[in-house]
Amino acid sequence: MKPNPPRTAAQRDDDAVAAQARQIGNGHDGTADLYRFGGLDPGPGTVPPAAMPAPWTWPQAATLDELSAARLTPPEIIQGLLWADLLLLAAPGGTGKTTLLLWLAICISTGRPFFGHPILRPGVVLLVSAEDGRELLLARQLRVMRAMALTPREIELCVQRLRISDATTGTLRLATIERDMVVPSVAPYQIVAEAQAQGKDGQPIAVLLDPAISFGVGEGRTKDGEQALGASARVLVHNLQCDGVFAPH
Repeated sequence: MKPNPPRTAAQRDDDAVAAQARQIGNGHDGTADLYRFGGLDPGPGTVPPAAMPAPWTWPQAATLDELSAARLTPPEIIQGLLWADLLLLAAPGGTGKTTLLLWLAICISTGRPFFGHPILRPGVVLLVSAEDGRELLLARQLRVMRAMALTPREIELCVQRLRISDATTGTLRLATIERDMVVPSVAPYQIVAEAQAQGKDGQPIAVLLDPAISFGVGEGRTKDGEQALGASARVLVHNLQCDGVFAPH
């Protein structure tokens, strides 16, 4: 029987990443490499990511309490229009998707009706942009706020609750390639941990990601990338009970 050939440098790197992922799944520390792998900076004060779950475990039997509390639909955020689930906002480039996202974010943060639909869960909105920088988005936010003629109290709520994250450096990736498979990165787990560290009132009601393709692995593996981005978004939705919105090009 021939011995196995020696591992290449790339294979050894893959082994190291996989070992780090297992450590996180087991609740251990030592996550700096995985932070970088997901495009995150493990600097001082960084909140450790939420534990990545094991790929599969045997399910427990349901309890009567669990059965009685089960809901047929996710929590409703905007009456009859938006739930705590995954949403794709698709339209050609230059047709106003980002402006619509800003209006949606302002409505949720202030409690203003959206297209006439009441906001049932007003609160914090996280807008992560990999296309427009923070300054440009703030300028556009201000114009939308002026057009809406917000009250002083609504302005205060909007400024405090609408959080804009500038991801134009291209380092934040929600999906990555591991052993030639496109899978969720560690980034959504750290977003969950950072959000949960804000306390119950500081957790986002909606997470808006614009544009979707910039958070994946590029356009060379579109179908696999879409699947991994959807899985990453569900990490946010399920852990934060929020709405996850992708706006593709």
